[in-house]
Amino acid sequence: TSSCRNHHVYQQYVQMVDSQLSKFMADERLSQEAIFAAAQHEQAQAEGTSSLLCLDYIVACTEYEAFMELAYDHKCMQEASKQKGQWVPVDEPFDALTTIFHD
Repeated sequence: TSSCRNHHVYQQYVQMVDSQLSKFMADERLSQEAIFAAAQHEQAQAEGTSSLLCLDYIVACTEYEAFMELAYDHKCMQEASKQKGQWVPVDEPFDALTTIFHD
């Protein structure tokens, strides 16, 4: 089912980001607490700006629903680029977005 495929892709995404974040933390000698504090600081400072996008990618690892929202936004941006920059909602139901991962 599409839900199972979406969850499988979510699990792959979590593994990819976890691997990259772990490497970054090791390379920079940062603790989880330092990353968390920096993320909280950025969130407080950047309310309503595009600099929160990085945080969205990290939050998408912690919550399946946040991952699906990020995937939906990505699909809408793909559609917008096809429509010469016009933001167009995707004609698919939110919970059936398997095509996001295969385009």
